[in-house]
Order: sequence, then structure tokens, then C-alpha cells
Amino acid sequence: MSKKAGKRLVAYFLLTKGTNRPDEVIEKAQNQLRHKIKDATIHWRQWPQVWKWLSDISKQQDVKADYTAKNLLEATIRLMEEKDMSGPTGFKEDDFLKWQDAFFKMEEFRGEVRRTMKLVKSNLEKEKITCIKDPLEKDLFPRDLKYRFKGENWREVEKNSNLHLSIDFNLTPEDRGVGIGIWWDIKYSEERKEMVEKISKGKKSLDDKYAKFELYPVEDGIWIDNSPDFKDLETGEDAVTTLVNRVTELRDFANNIPTLRKATGYRETRRKRRNS
Repeated sequence: MSKKAGKRLVAYFLLTKGTNRPDEVIEKAQNQLRHKIKDATIHWRQWPQVWKWLSDISKQQDVKADYTAKNLLEATIRLMEEKDMSGPTGFKEDDFLKWQDAFFKMEEFRGEVRRTMKLVKSNLEKEKITCIKDPLEKDLFPRDLKYRFKGENWREVEKNSNLHLSIDFNLTPEDRGVGIGIWWDIKYSEERKEMVEKISKGKKSLDDKYAKFELYPVEDGIWIDNSPDFKDLETGEDAVTTLVNRVTELRDFANNIPTLRKATGYRETRRKRRNS
């Protein structure tokens, strides 16, 4: 919609991600605007058009010279591209060569992960820890590979995997490496704070070997970290041993913390209780 407000021209745009013009949505929005502005008109644009506008603007010399404007535009463009809200740019032979090289490198990475995790899963099964998600079963080009596990007799995890043991192979710049931890999906910040306090209190009563675990309340959950350094993963044998040991440590930690034991639904078997 456009109208004159004094000497200024005001414009309203309806932006949608879809590729087809949403006539019903446009009509509804236009009718609502006309309660305030008699001749209101909606100009519909797809997000890819906005991405193109921003991309064209970012190439202008005066924008390149403006540090703040340049960074804001580039950040917005990257965000739109990550959310698949950008437009096509065409296919070039050089790009295909880069993508082909990236594909083979990714396949090498996936192969190394697959071979390592085959032994890790086998050894963890001996510890009564079961893999409940294998990302290589579905994802073709993942930025990270997240393996989820549960301990034996974690009855609540059988129904809901919101709390699980995790091995994450991350290729994102901010998290690059191997992350090992317990993830607990907790939506409300006050509940997260309460659970962190309870887990921290329980942690103090355990052996010093668990002191290295770090608790991170993050958006939507809690991460209990037991991630290794790259020096612990330099050989295939070291990698398998390190991953198995660190996941097993986390399983034992969870089984000994009342708050986590309740959340996982852990129950010792009768045989274990008789032998203890």
C-alpha cells in the first residue's frame, strides 16, 4: 500500500515464503488496512525478491563504505540463505567442481564417523547402552551428526527422547569438533534453573571423576558436557575408546543423580539389587 503522508510516501509490503501469490491472505490484510486507510493496496513480494534487493544493495559502493550497513546487510543475507529464503543464482561449472569436491570430502567424513561409531555402538551395547538414533540413516549432507543413546532401564526415554546421551560430530564453525553430553529438553527457564541446581547439588556428593562435567543451561534445555579434546581422538583406537568411556561415564553419572534418575525412569534390575 502506498499513500502520501505530508510529503512522505509510505509503502507497505506483504512478504511470504511461498512461490504462489496468497490471494486470500492479501485480501484479508488489505481489508484490515482499509479500515484505517481508504485506498490501501497490498504489494506482494516473495522473500527471494527481498533477498535479491538486499544482495543488489550490498554491492553498492556507498554501502560497502558504511561498515555498519554492510555488516547488517550481510548478516541478514546469510540468515535468509540459511533459512532457504534466498533466490536462485544459476549453476556454474566452477561451482559444480567445488560442490563435487565438498561431496567427496563429506563422504570421507561420514565414512570415518560410520566406522568409528560401529565399534562405539557395539562396545556400548556391552555396557547396556543402546543407540536410539543414527543420523546416517537419513541425512545426506548434514552439518552435524547427532547420535542419541539411552541407558538400560531408562524407561521414560523409551517413551520420549527429550533426555538422552548424545555424541555430536559438528562441522559448524562455532561448535566444530566432537561433543559428548547429556541433553535434557526443558522448555521453561525457571524449571531449567531448578534442575541445574539439583543436578549440581547431587554432583557434589559423587566421586571426583565426575567433577569435570560442566552444566550448561541453554535455550530450551540443559547440556551436561563431557566432550573430549582432539588429542584424545587422533587415532581410530583412541577415538573409539574415548567415546565409549565418556558416554559410559555420563550414563553412570545420570544413574547416580536422583533428579536425572527420576527423569530417565531408571530402575535397577532385581539381579543388580541382590548382588549389591
